[in-house]
Amino acid sequence: MSIVAVKDQSMRAFTNVSGGFDAVMGSRGSKLSLVLFSVFHMDKAPGTLPWKEYEDIKSNNRIKTAVPIVVGDSLNGFRIVGTVPELFDVEYKSGKKHSVQKPGRLFNDDVQEAVIGSYAARVVKWKQEKPDGTKVKRKGLRVGDVFRPMHGLGRESKIVHPVDYLVTGILQPSNTPA
Repeated sequence: MSIVAVKDQSMRAFTNVSGGFDAVMGSRGSKLSLVLFSVFHMDKAPGTLPWKEYEDIKSNNRIKTAVPIVVGDSLNGFRIVGTVPELFDVEYKSGKKHSVQKPGRLFNDDVQEAVIGSYAARVVKWKQEKPDGTKVKRKGLRVGDVFRPMHGLGRESKIVHPVDYLVTGILQPSNTPA
């Protein structure tokens, strides 16, 4: 009985989620990998398209909306998704858009700012560097926190990017994979 329930819930989770998009475009490779990566943030990146290609796609009048998505770094096992603020204009489900909890705001895409998923914001474990250089272990992220992402997708990565990201917002829970 419980196996059937898990199967049914898994089926619904994978078939009722599109992220609000009718199509996914990416570099050559496995179509399954592209969908798993782009919509569910699973699997490895099948490669990236040059920015010029994204601009060409976006300027095509037959395409309603184009939003770039890239995943390549992480914060202690939580994948960091690079995108643009226009993603938040897209309905991921009829009548529903991703939104930021108060008192937060969306990120500016021309500076190192980040909006954090509600689950990751509650449970991620990380080290905060104080102004005096000491590091303090913390659980959870809040608006105003500053973190440095790690190269790669796993927790085993020890290569920390020397770039600070300011947390400007926490997403409202949406029960979506992204």
